[in-house]
Amino acid sequence: MAGIKLRKALPSWITTDTVKHFCKYLAAGGIATLCDFAVFGICVNWLGSNYLLATAVAVVTATGVKFLLCLKFVFNLRGHSANRAWWYQLTAALFALALNLICMYLLIDICGLDRLHFILPGLLWARVITTGSVFMFNFLAAKYIVFRDF
Repeated sequence: MAGIKLRKALPSWITTDTVKHFCKYLAAGGIATLCDFAVFGICVNWLGSNYLLATAVAVVTATGVKFLLCLKFVFNLRGHSANRAWWYQLTAALFALALNLICMYLLIDICGLDRLHFILPGLLWARVITTGSVFMFNFLAAKYIVFRDF
């Protein structure tokens, strides 16, 4: 009975498939996020890159990883080929990259988060906050634009 009451309380666009896709996307996104953070850390700490350049390289790398995982394990292609889905992914990724860069700039240069050193360095806090902020955009773009899985 609780499931029926909960289902009636949710918006109509949240279907069982959407919940399944979200959970799978969360796992794929987690793997892609680990790649993102690893590439970001390598670029900043070992290569001495500027944090915005490191963000761009990390987001592009994570986008490729996430696309492949979503293509294989999360969504079904509907209405177009994997090649076309890749082009939709690139378009959505450009918006996500812009959001990432804007968030990082605001958090580091405007808010000064790079001076924070509570458990993690400030740059990593900024990546965590930015990644969380862009996550829902990425999920909705993947589900409804890239893979058209509704």
